[in-house]
Amino acid sequence: QDGAPLSMLEKALNGVEITPEQAQDPEFDIITGVEVIDSNNRIFILEGLASGAILKLLEDCPREGKNTREMKVLYNQEITFTQRLYGAYNVSVKKIKLRESLRHLILKVDTYLEPKYMLTA
Repeated sequence: QDGAPLSMLEKALNGVEITPEQAQDPEFDIITGVEVIDSNNRIFILEGLASGAILKLLEDCPREGKNTREMKVLYNQEITFTQRLYGAYNVSVKKIKLRESLRHLILKVDTYLEPKYMLTA
C-alpha cells in the first residue's frame, strides 16, 4: 500500500500537459527530466529552477551519506543552464527502458560517435 499514493501521483502528473510557452519559460518552476533504466541501473537526470522545486526535492530527500557503488547523487547548484532540455515531456519524468545494458551500450563506440568519427578496421 505504501507505493499506492506515489502511483496515483504519478498517474495524475502524467495527465498534466504544459504549454510550449511554459516549457520554455525559464521561470516556470517544475521538475522535468528522464529516467534511464537497464537491467542493472536506474539513472535519473532531473532539471528545474536552481532555487525552486529541485532544491525542495533535495531538501525533502536528503542524502543519507557519501556516494557509494549502489547510490550516487551528483548535484552542483553552481552549474546551471538557460534552457530546459526535457520540457517536451510535460510534468512527468520520461522513462527510457534500454534493451541492452548501459555498460554494453557504452562499450559499443558506434552507439554514440558521429559517423565522421567512426573507427574503421
